[in-house]
Amino acid sequence: MDQPAVQRKIQYHHEYHQCLVYKTFNASKPSSNHGGKDWLNFQQTLDVIERTAKLMRGVKQIVYLTGWQYGGHDSKWPAWFEGNARLARPNEQPLDSIRWLMREARERCNTVVSLHLNMCDAYVNSPLWQTYLQRDVIERNADGTLNMGSMWDGEQSYRVSKTREWREGLGQQRIDRILDLLALKELGTVHIDVFYPRHSKGHGITQAEDIATIVEIIKYWHARGVDVTKEWFDHEFAGLIPMVWHYNLDEADRITYPASICCGGGSAWNRRLHLTEPRLTLATTTRTTPPTTTLVQTRFDQPPANRVVARPDPVIRRQLLRQMRRTQVPVTITTKRHRAGLLRRIPPPLRRLPTRSMHQPSVPAITPADKLPMHLPKR
Repeated sequence: MDQPAVQRKIQYHHEYHQCLVYKTFNASKPSSNHGGKDWLNFQQTLDVIERTAKLMRGVKQIVYLTGWQYGGHDSKWPAWFEGNARLARPNEQPLDSIRWLMREARERCNTVVSLHLNMCDAYVNSPLWQTYLQRDVIERNADGTLNMGSMWDGEQSYRVSKTREWREGLGQQRIDRILDLLALKELGTVHIDVFYPRHSKGHGITQAEDIATIVEIIKYWHARGVDVTKEWFDHEFAGLIPMVWHYNLDEADRITYPASICCGGGSAWNRRLHLTEPRLTLATTTRTTPPTTTLVQTRFDQPPANRVVARPDPVIRRQLLRQMRRTQVPVTITTKRHRAGLLRRIPPPLRRLPTRSMHQPSVPAITPADKLPMHLPKR
């Protein structure tokens, strides 16, 4: 049998392509629109795992807890060191409840329960904020100002320079501490959100340097018995990352990288479109009054200032509309800022297309799956 073109650069601790891998969204932080809602406490999480195990007839599961720390999902990064007290079992410390969940899931359900972490974001309310500020590991713009990230659930994030953090030894300290707290070596896996390379102009750090740093970080985790899974696939990390949440590869690359090298899914980016290929979206332009909504074709292989935005040809437009009706995929809305020439992603409406008006194109409504007739009429 021919060997795959790409080989594993490290030996994975799990065969992810032969497991059911998913996340549980346990809690949102108080600043979110949900106001600190608890979706699944640790006891309820075990119930979900047990029911899934019965459905899967013993197939191995790998589950990542999201919102397990502090006040909920995306709270107080870059700190990882306290559990979410709202999710704990009665009269038990949060970390003890997490240890109990990990143990019970492994013994009763053939399931590995691990953590959803973040090594890219920092918040001013984090216990580590002042340390990271003083050690100058927050990304800086060319003018020396701190590089702000996105607003996540009502809180402004800042971007951690992974290269600066690693050089200062702070990244190693974070990893070693969480390994001691929850014995992740026994679990053999962890999920790191986002985790993509970036430059820090204020520090003179290039993207290539950050790629090299991420490789070091992955190998550091692996040397301590833990695989790293992440949000998106990057070609530079092929053979190092066994699973990604959003498998953003086209068909040719999915053949190049067999599932034993990398696998994944996720509804948001699992489009079988390569990042360097044109991507179709609905875009709202604010140049006209009132705003208009049109289909556009965007090339993501260009720098932000040079991205090409153009109306797609009618064939592509029809294909997109058919795909939307068939799959009920939520539409990504992008706002074009003409002065800067940038595209800014904003959350799509909850599976709704833009409302029809005299200023917007007619887009066929999508019938929910549960409303479709049992027998389709003959044409």
